[in-house]
Amino acid sequence: MKISYPNLQSRILLQGQFRRQGIGPLPLPDWISRRLERIERWICGVDIRDVPIDRPIFLIGMPRSGTSMTQDLLCSHPDVAFISNAMFRLPSAPVLVDTVLRSLNLNAEAERFIGDSVPVRVDSPADVTLMWGPLFGFRDWQHLSLLEGLDYRASEAQIASSLDSNRDRLDKLFRKVVWNSGQPYRRFFTKQLASALGVKAMLQQFPDARFLHVIRNPEQVANSSVKLHRRNILRRKRWWHVRAPSPEVLIPRWPRLPEYVERYGVEDPRASASIWRDHIDYLDEIKHALPHYHEFRYEDLLADPRTVLGEILEFLELDPVPAEHAAYWDLFHRIGVTHHRNAYGRFDEIRAICGEAMRRHGYEA
Repeated sequence: MKISYPNLQSRILLQGQFRRQGIGPLPLPDWISRRLERIERWICGVDIRDVPIDRPIFLIGMPRSGTSMTQDLLCSHPDVAFISNAMFRLPSAPVLVDTVLRSLNLNAEAERFIGDSVPVRVDSPADVTLMWGPLFGFRDWQHLSLLEGLDYRASEAQIASSLDSNRDRLDKLFRKVVWNSGQPYRRFFTKQLASALGVKAMLQQFPDARFLHVIRNPEQVANSSVKLHRRNILRRKRWWHVRAPSPEVLIPRWPRLPEYVERYGVEDPRASASIWRDHIDYLDEIKHALPHYHEFRYEDLLADPRTVLGEILEFLELDPVPAEHAAYWDLFHRIGVTHHRNAYGRFDEIRAICGEAMRRHGYEA
């Protein structure tokens, strides 16, 4: 992995951490987290009592659907606040982490470990999937059977109960991130890929939330999910000291996931294709009950980014981005630019599983 550093102190202090892409938050004891929070208040002067969570933005979709590209674009908007990769490692004290990094001018950039031409930086938006799992009551990402045997209503109830018990923790994190962005306060943004079954629970907690759903052809999603799993195994072999009973299965948790993995195997695109179908069927069923929901196809974003992003910004009630805001427009002009090739296949099998849902969303099946 080629990593670029802006200065010597970044190379010395960040090299080991930045190579471990994909690792979740540091597993700290509660007493250490509480102490870090006190240090954060003392050093950074954090006061979130009057910080609003105004129309938070949740990006939903299947992994490997273009969620990272969409997230990077929207988080470069001047009115959006987000959890950075550095903050994600220490969510109990995100302001402290960001303050230290900026004070020491620490940063680094590399291609994402999956090798998909997506650049990541220490200060760029984090893929927080591993954060949402515990908030939804998922013990860890080695277990597949967390919702097994439950119907959708029971799964929703289980997730809602867990999210409610974590309400204060989540609210505090969101407010800290918004406070850290400065005044006037910005809109909070995050990805949520752990399971779309949590959408209703998040709406209960944040009634004015905006849900943005990106959809991609399952032929690409299913094959790319297999690639992600294989790269994740290689990463864990390389970082042998990161202890886990087995590599995480980074597929959203749905009641029938264990059945699909047992039938096909986790390295078979039919398993991810089956979850794609369940994901789409569920959201198609409930989306009309969501007050603020907007969906778009990844392929349309690539074909006409100006129109699609304009519609997204209008839905999110975000102002058009000024021409002089380079952070946004640099990313805009890189939409669709890749430096890798994929050799995907088994499309007929994927269409056999997803055909009906594909046709509903304009894909040939």
